[in-house]
Amino acid sequence: MTGIVTLCGVKQAKPGFTFIAYKPTERCLKCRLYKVCVGKLEPSRLYRVMEVKDRIFPCPLHEDGVRLVVVEESPVEAAMEDKLLVEGATVVFKPIECRVRCPNRGLCTPEGLKKGDKCLILKLGDRVECIVGLRLRRALLKRVSPRSSPQASRRP
Repeated sequence: MTGIVTLCGVKQAKPGFTFIAYKPTERCLKCRLYKVCVGKLEPSRLYRVMEVKDRIFPCPLHEDGVRLVVVEESPVEAAMEDKLLVEGATVVFKPIECRVRCPNRGLCTPEGLKKGDKCLILKLGDRVECIVGLRLRRALLKRVSPRSSPQASRRP
């Protein structure tokens, strides 16, 4: 299985568990396991545990320690303006930025994606009711890493 070998808290180390990688703490930066742990993950990205290994290591931040796991960057559900959206197309992600508080804020500016990310549209979903009148639709997006695919450099 391809993916990133890293460490995850024992209690969270379950296939399918998703988490946002955050900026490492000062303690993490000084840890001997930093490079195999958070050093391999990009901050502000959503990861999903794909495989759990047997090895457990002590960690001052996780009560039961950390377990060796294989993760991959997880798809992210987002709201996108419904302008010629097509499943299988590659698009440049642009968060919907508005000043109104609404229940869709998490879809309009989802954790795990950044403005300018090149993403593959895996699946299109229902329309999203926008209180400011935008025509929005749910889309399941998978970030296309520039180093993993020659198609990533193509424009949609």
